[in-house]
Amino acid sequence: MIYKCTSCGEETYGGCLPSISCGLFLLVYAFFAGSLVAILVAATRRFIDVPFWVVAVGSVPVGIAVMVGLSWLASVIEHSWMYLRPCPKCGQRKWSKGYVKGFGL
Repeated sequence: MIYKCTSCGEETYGGCLPSISCGLFLLVYAFFAGSLVAILVAATRRFIDVPFWVVAVGSVPVGIAVMVGLSWLASVIEHSWMYLRPCPKCGQRKWSKGYVKGFGL
């Protein structure tokens, strides 16, 4: 993401999250969510004898919750990392909230 120093206006790219709202990032996110649901379905079917559709329907909310939690954790780590870094131009540690520019594909 992009962070702006509130003292001097310097923009810095940092962290693990993308600096643009990218459709490719959503594809990666969907791939991981689908993989997580598949793992949950396989693990549940192995240990509990229930119909496939019950496990699949029940795994979707769990998969979504885990992916949202991981996304929140990544943003907290990135924000913490950026707020500890000094500005390369003025040396202050006053950063705006992280933001993205545009919708690039």
